[in-house]
Amino acid sequence: MNNQCVTGFGRMYTVTVARAVFPTMNPNTTPASTWDLGGGAPDPYVCLYLDGNMSPLACNGPPGVQDTFTANWNWSRNITVNSATSVSFTAWDEDTATHDYMGGFQYSTGSSFIASARRGGFMGPAYTGDPIRWNFTITVR
Repeated sequence: MNNQCVTGFGRMYTVTVARAVFPTMNPNTTPASTWDLGGGAPDPYVCLYLDGNMSPLACNGPPGVQDTFTANWNWSRNITVNSATSVSFTAWDEDTATHDYMGGFQYSTGSSFIASARRGGFMGPAYTGDPIRWNFTITVR
């Protein structure tokens, strides 16, 4: 496991994106269409962002898990979070030309992330109402 740490004031947590279940149709298109040409399932991977940065701190792909509506990643990262840190996750469908945004959510402040850690993490759907059912664990290091 290749963990990346963010230093600063705060407490270190391990976040594990264990699993995500995706809708069979891409809700980000009008009308909704299949994720891949010819009706194929998506090739999902996940990215982690801190403090609203447009560039991810870390991703577990591409490549993503091939042709699945249920990704079992069990992908972990150690991060340092304080009450002002924002923590975001996004899922992407790996494609040849441009990767498709599948969905995501943001803990607007570290305080909600920390509260989730104290409760043992959470299981989706995400706060933003996106159609992905996420399964995360958040633990104090």
